[in-house]
Amino acid sequence: MNQEVIIDCSGLFCNMLAMKLAKTIISVPDGGRVRVTHVGCGGKSDVEVWIRFTGHKLVEVNDESDKEYEFVFIKRGGKK
Repeated sequence: MNQEVIIDCSGLFCNMLAMKLAKTIISVPDGGRVRVTHVGCGGKSDVEVWIRFTGHKLVEVNDESDKEYEFVFIKRGGKK
């Protein structure tokens, strides 16, 4: 069973948020479960778009408020 990787993107926006996700996801094995947390204004749509654009499978979205949320996705495997 794969352990879940947690990426805290609190306070990051746009390019910095995408760069942190891209850098961290490299070490996650194909099929690995990733939880992205974010606290701060904005950024939510950036995470959603990044997950879709990179072809990963979104499995859960938790909105604590309009400034606190998390996404859980499964890293896609192989070439798209």
